[in-house]
Amino acid sequence: MKRKLLIVTGDLDVGGTARHLTRVLPHLNRDIFQITVYTLTHKGVLAPMLEQAGILVVEPWGGGGSAACCQRGCVWWSFFP
Repeated sequence: MKRKLLIVTGDLDVGGTARHLTRVLPHLNRDIFQITVYTLTHKGVLAPMLEQAGILVVEPWGGGGSAACCQRGCVWWSFFP
């Protein structure tokens, strides 16, 4: 069974955290990890790099930010039953 790995970050715009994630996550063993990146505001310009590597990138519904997400319930729990 794969281990589910959820990374939560503000966004994937150009910055230190986002660049680090785009360099590290594609190299994790997919036979071991099911990787999801959840952004609190919007996906950002680096999201396609992760998506092309087969990593699921999720933003709040409508890109409304974390407050909007929490008003609807935590979105990421629907990905990890």
